[in-house]
Amino acid sequence: MKKTIIAMLALSVLAGCKDDSPSAEDIEQGYLNGVEADKAAALAQYGSIENMPAGLQLSLKMRAMNVKLTSCEEHPTDVGYLCIYNFDLLRDDGFVVQAGIKDIRGHVFKGDAGWLVEEVAQ
Repeated sequence: MKKTIIAMLALSVLAGCKDDSPSAEDIEQGYLNGVEADKAAALAQYGSIENMPAGLQLSLKMRAMNVKLTSCEEHPTDVGYLCIYNFDLLRDDGFVVQAGIKDIRGHVFKGDAGWLVEEVAQ
C-alpha cells in the first residue's frame, strides 16, 4: 500500500501535478460547467434555445472528452493552474467532431460553478 502511494505521488510530481491540482476528469467537468454557464447566459438573452443563432446552439452541444493531462502547475500570475492536455471534441450526442486535439493550454480554476477552463492562446 505504501509503495503504491509513493509511486502515485512520484508520478504526479513527474507530470508536474500537485495533489490539489485538477485531474483530467476535472478538466472535462470544467468544460461542461462552462457550457452550462454559457447556456444560462444565452437563455437569459434569447429566451429559448430556438431563438439563439445556429452557431451558438451548436457550441452549446460540444463536449471535451477523453482528456489526457500532460502537465499542470500553479498559474504564475492568476489563481488556479496552467495545464497542458489533449482531448477529443464531441457533440452531446456522442458524434466525434475532432479526435486527438493536442497540446491545449488551459487556465483551470475553481469558480462558483466548480472547475472551469479558459483556453490560453499559444
